[in-house]
Amino acid sequence: MVSQNRKTASKFWWQLIETLSSEDPWYDGFRPKKKGKLEKTAIEHGTGEKDRKKGVWLCFRWRNKSWQGPDRVEVTVTIQGLSFERANNYLNQLKENREEFESKLTREFEWEEGEYGSETARIITKVPRNEWDDCILKLRDTMNEYRSVIQPYFKQLKDLKDMYYYVIKFHNTSEGDPWGKAGISVNPRGRFKQHVRDYSNDARSANWELEYLDDKLFPTGEEAYEFEQRLLNSKDSEEIRSPNMRGLSRELFSTNPLDFAREKEWI
Repeated sequence: MVSQNRKTASKFWWQLIETLSSEDPWYDGFRPKKKGKLEKTAIEHGTGEKDRKKGVWLCFRWRNKSWQGPDRVEVTVTIQGLSFERANNYLNQLKENREEFESKLTREFEWEEGEYGSETARIITKVPRNEWDDCILKLRDTMNEYRSVIQPYFKQLKDLKDMYYYVIKFHNTSEGDPWGKAGISVNPRGRFKQHVRDYSNDARSANWELEYLDDKLFPTGEEAYEFEQRLLNSKDSEEIRSPNMRGLSRELFSTNPLDFAREKEWI
């Protein structure tokens, strides 16, 4: 059942889209691609083809949880679905233009880096969610500034080079436990140490021993990410996937995924 908050957010987004698209067709890009309800706490816009950068979006977000501060909506540059290292790489390139952004953007904004387990990086401007008509106009003015000041830099963003797909094997497990996990990183040995800490602090895996087993170097982050997604989402690889461990990992396998990929001649 959709929460009352999501229903309210949906009404707000529809009012925003209808109001703003009547004066600028660009805002039609926030409409859902398929017919249906817009029951979301955030809506994203694919940037124009000449400015398109995979994983980088202009976004409106709805916030009203007590730990997030006062009720508000946000205009953001959202960088997601890439791995936090690639997301932060893009964010850091945008930060090189901080002085220009500060001089041209009317409202204050914040930088939010991605972290392991929270893969999204953002530039955020907060707008109080007071009277809706007034709020929508403030959001429009802020988003238009983002479009003119920040968006032109999207096409210049360069992806990371030399990213690894790494494999970790689990030992001292029980029947039904996964064989191991995998992922992508520019620093796989550092990520391995992080996994050792995370798994030792989870009751389900506290007794497991982790071994850094295998890796494959890809020339760019995008190629590593596409390979990772193929292993996670391809029907061909379903036979080697293990169930997710909620709150710990979703990249779990019943055998070495790199050996599987080599047999399939994917690499």
